[in-house]
Amino acid sequence: MSSQPDEEEKRAILRAAIGPHTARWAEGKGLLMQLNSLEQAWPHLFALPAAALEGKERPWVARDESDAALEKAYKKATLHLHPDRLVSQNRDLSVRVEAEEVRAPDHPSDPSDPPRPSCVGAQSCR
Repeated sequence: MSSQPDEEEKRAILRAAIGPHTARWAEGKGLLMQLNSLEQAWPHLFALPAAALEGKERPWVARDESDAALEKAYKKATLHLHPDRLVSQNRDLSVRVEAEEVRAPDHPSDPSDPPRPSCVGAQSCR
């Protein structure tokens, strides 16, 4: 009789399944392209926040290509995908793990502290 996997084992299984999609989404894209493709690539992660906006501008999409706009959109995107926010919304474990991967595809072991893109606070995010 096999036992059910604990939460960490489930997370590992989900990361292995989600990882390739996350890598394809992030590969070769700058921050601007990643931010502008978030909702299309991950519709289930942004469906509830987008519905709450009732047609208003999406805060996770940069208004323009300026570094300030990109940094602001990046911060808003990571806020919408924050694990504590998703837990408070009673989102499923698979959604929370997927959000962790999207927030920090290169550092999935520490989802509460995603790395800032190298361009944020530097010369250019494009």
